[in-house]
Amino acid sequence: MGGRKACGTECLKRGDPAALVTKEKEFHILVAPSLALAPYVGLQVRVTGTDHNGTIGVEKEEVAKDGNWEVGGPVDACAGDLDAVTSWA
Repeated sequence: MGGRKACGTECLKRGDPAALVTKEKEFHILVAPSLALAPYVGLQVRVTGTDHNGTIGVEKEEVAKDGNWEVGGPVDACAGDLDAVTSWA
């Protein structure tokens, strides 16, 4: 692991807020425990939650794996498919 992925992962492990960039290049700040999202930096994810003017209250995250969506963790209006989890400062 190196570069941007390593940097983003370390930032989330420190508790910095997470953000997503959609396929349409829209930026969304995530309201969820940063530590829980750290493993998904740089991966394609789908987030379910409530959108509050571009800030998403995460209820569930899923990660794309072998053409399927796998539930990521314990965190139902659909926010859509998202391209990457990255640190936001």
